[in-house]
Amino acid sequence: MIVAARAPLLANGVLGNRPSRPLNALAAPLASTHSPTRSLLLAAGSLGLMATVIAAILPVLVGAWQSGLRISADQAGYVAAAELFAQVMGTLLFLRMERLLAWRRCAVLGLVLMLAGNLGSAASDALPALLASRLVAGMGGGIVRALAMNCLARARNPGRAFALYASAQVLLAGSLTAAMPGILASVGLRVAFVVLASACALALLLVSRLPARPAPVAETGHGRLFAPAALLCLVGLFLFFVGQAAVWTYLVPLGAALGISSRAVGATLTALNFAGLVGTLGAGMLAGRASALALVAALMGLTLSAVLVLFHAHEAMPFALAACLFYFCWCVSFPLQFALIAESDGSGRAAAAAPAVDGLGLACGAALGGALIARAGLPATGLLCAVAGVASIAAYVFARTIPVRASP
Repeated sequence: MIVAARAPLLANGVLGNRPSRPLNALAAPLASTHSPTRSLLLAAGSLGLMATVIAAILPVLVGAWQSGLRISADQAGYVAAAELFAQVMGTLLFLRMERLLAWRRCAVLGLVLMLAGNLGSAASDALPALLASRLVAGMGGGIVRALAMNCLARARNPGRAFALYASAQVLLAGSLTAAMPGILASVGLRVAFVVLASACALALLLVSRLPARPAPVAETGHGRLFAPAALLCLVGLFLFFVGQAAVWTYLVPLGAALGISSRAVGATLTALNFAGLVGTLGAGMLAGRASALALVAALMGLTLSAVLVLFHAHEAMPFALAACLFYFCWCVSFPLQFALIAESDGSGRAAAAAPAVDGLGLACGAALGGALIARAGLPATGLLCAVAGVASIAAYVFARTIPVRASP
């Protein structure tokens, strides 16, 4: 974390001058001494967590929408998909706005959209109204989350900053997933969304901690949104999530196919939350202490070993251990990959795009996995994970060979 005066951040920006160099000193962040202050990082991280609340409880909300509005499962699924798609659109909108507007104004716009969307969801009695409300709220969530990622990428140690953020996100998702069924049963959907809207209104108090001027950005050359190295790193992140989602999405049917009882599979899914929390905390300790790319490559080797065991485990214990190792490696690797992305683009725009990229990777991985299962069976998803994982590492390796342009 950074302890620094806030005034230099606003006066001089969060990026300093640095010469062009290859992306090979991954243990030494590119952020200058004018990195975000601790209060700014905490404010941006808190806003980012607010933007992930709905995504954390989407499976619970899908069931609640289905029963509360008396719509079919596929219609409720369309609402969830619209929410995620709107978050991607919000991320793209932020990447355009942040060149002209201050983070403070971007945050206000995102929170107002989230507030309006949640209030609209509370008042929705039909599918079209709910769909429109979630599109509005998702757009606002995408703006706020992208802002948070942009800020974390400018920290002295972006990998550690993101690891702490991810740890809080895992805790939030786990606690809300456990508590929401009881909350919805006692107060109902309308009150729950009014509470979420109130939380968005309270989050506006954090906006004053953000800079009042547009954040300085580094030039990528030829008017491109991302530098070539950053684009390759984003491709690597996308491929990584495609491979992970191909296995992750189908853990339950895989357990059933291996003869694992549904109770044991359910217990495994619960244990994964603890493995993920340990992983994110471990990433915070590792970030900045060694080559991020070397650690990501080693973790990919462990991931593929876990996948191999996962597809050959016919008892509950080996299945649970392999699944926990798989998720542990995922949660350690993601913050380190975020550090690689932050290293590749000092402007923070590539890091701001990371939520959209990983969301698209998850969606594509699940879809490709389903298509492969229909044609070749469950083992094909393990092969997809291996191919995508190796291709992901290759993209990061190639990104290292591309010089990083000096920021103005």
